[in-house]
Amino acid sequence: MNQPMELSNLKLDFGANDQGFTLLELLMATLVTTMVLIIITPPLFLAVATRVQAQRVEQALQFAQQNLELVRWVMNQNPSADQLPATVMEDVRQGLPPTSFVPRCGGSGWFPCSASEAVITPDGQFAVQVFRNPGFSSSNGTIGGFQAGIRIYSIESQAFLGSLERQTTPLKVTSAHGSRFRNPLVAIYPEVLAGDRPGSLDAYSRYLNRP
Repeated sequence: MNQPMELSNLKLDFGANDQGFTLLELLMATLVTTMVLIIITPPLFLAVATRVQAQRVEQALQFAQQNLELVRWVMNQNPSADQLPATVMEDVRQGLPPTSFVPRCGGSGWFPCSASEAVITPDGQFAVQVFRNPGFSSSNGTIGGFQAGIRIYSIESQAFLGSLERQTTPLKVTSAHGSRFRNPLVAIYPEVLAGDRPGSLDAYSRYLNRP
């Protein structure tokens, strides 16, 4: 007949594998986890930051397109020179960056800003600089066309007035905020023409073949 086993005689044998994590193993696990986080965090951060930057460029492009459509619409109204964007040098790409961001401009007409001013958008996120070259006149003396310049800067660029750049840079994220915010998000230089006016086609041909 089997005798009941007394608890005092019961011996439990725990092997080495059942003793839990040692301090060294915990330290190693912590080290591995930290290394993994260090490896994956920068790419994730850059991916998110690049996506945000791309969205801002897309918004800036919409503002540029809206201003271009306004320039074209005004051009079709047979405007005088003072109703058009401010004039800069012949090569609009070399037009100087703005030296001030303003909530509104002091001039009159559709484009009251000077070439050195960029007007802040209603959402407060961007500043728009619009200008043009002298262009050419039709045979009746009216303005036949010109090349416009439209640059959209981030509102953060206001901290770098006096050292802003003319052209955009490739879409990328960099730790050097100054280099990123000194450049416009968008810069376009389209031709704006009044093609239905008498002599405008001939004047445009002379304009294209100018020295």
